[in-house]
Amino acid sequence: MQRIRESRQLFTFEVEPLQMKEDAWEMLDATEACVARVRDGVVFVAGEGVYDASLQPICRLTSG
Repeated sequence: MQRIRESRQLFTFEVEPLQMKEDAWEMLDATEACVARVRDGVVFVAGEGVYDASLQPICRLTSG
């Protein structure tokens, strides 16, 4: 949580999941990982959790 609180920039990628093909998902994963690595950040995936620059889970979201 501290790492998220210390964030100073936010990059948002909005996609239409039903129109995404497998290669587009792979490109999005690579782009998110690259931005997280270059900007020393994390990746938040709505409904899933928070991941590090290697796309390894830091915090998984659970349904209530």
